[in-house]
Amino acid sequence: MRLAGRRVVVTRAATQAEGLAEALRALGAEPIFVPTIRVAAPEDPGPLEAAADAIDTYDLVAVGSTNAVDALVEALAGRVWSGPVACVGKKTAEYIRGSASVQAVLPGPLWIPEVFRAEALAVAIAAGFEAQGGLRGRRILYPQAREGRDVLKAALEAAGALVTVVEAYRLAPEAAPDDLTLAELGAVDAVTFLSGETLAAWFQVVPAPVAEQVLARAVVAVIGPVAAKRAEALGVRVDVVPSQATVEGLVEALALRLGARPPETPR
Repeated sequence: MRLAGRRVVVTRAATQAEGLAEALRALGAEPIFVPTIRVAAPEDPGPLEAAADAIDTYDLVAVGSTNAVDALVEALAGRVWSGPVACVGKKTAEYIRGSASVQAVLPGPLWIPEVFRAEALAVAIAAGFEAQGGLRGRRILYPQAREGRDVLKAALEAAGALVTVVEAYRLAPEAAPDDLTLAELGAVDAVTFLSGETLAAWFQVVPAPVAEQVLARAVVAVIGPVAAKRAEALGVRVDVVPSQATVEGLVEALALRLGARPPETPR
C-alpha cells in the first residue's frame, strides 16, 4: 500500500471526516484527527426559513455542500421541491441521490458541472436554462455557509438571474486538541485541508508555535485552487493540489508526493 506507515492529519469537521479517513486507510495511512471547524446553525435562521416557505417561487436551488442540503431539507420540514437542484460537488450529488430522506424532499433533476467549482456550476446552470429562454429573470435560491464565496451569485446575476443567498449554516472553530494528539503532531507526514476555512481555523485551534512548526515540516495538501489561494494569503506553503478537487483526487496526489519523501521520524 502506497501510504503504508504514513501519518496524515485530517482537519475536516468531525462529522464529515470519515470519508477522507477511509480513503487514507485504504492506502495504508494512519489518519490523525485534528478537526479545526464544526458546523453550527445560523445565528438567525429567519432568512432560510422564509426562503423555504417561498420555495415554490424559485426556478432552481443551488447547493455547494451536504451541510447546505441538510439545512434546506430541515427548513422545508417535509415540503417537496421537485425542481432542479444544481450541485457544485460530486459528493453532494451522491449524497442527494443516496439518501432516501433527502430524495423524498428533493426528488428533482440534478445539474452537476464537469469541474467541481462554483465557476463551472454557473456555466452548467446557464446551459440547463438555455432551451427555456436563458437565465434572465430566473429566480435561484442559494443556501450556503456564512463564509461562502460570492462567485456563483455574481456569475448568475451577470447573466440576468435573480439570486437569493441565505445563510444555511456557519463554521465555528473547534476546541483545541488534547495533549496526546498534540504530541502525535510531532511525527506526522502530511496535513490535509479540504477548504480554506479549515486551514484558517488551524491557527486558532492548534497552539502556536506548534501550528507553524507542523506546517513547516510536513507535506501540506489542499483540496483545490481556492484553498490554495487562501493558503497563499495566510503565508502557508502548499505542496499538493490535485487536478480534480475531490477526496479521491487529493489522496491520490498526496500518495504520489509522499512516494518521493521518507517518513517522518518520531520526535
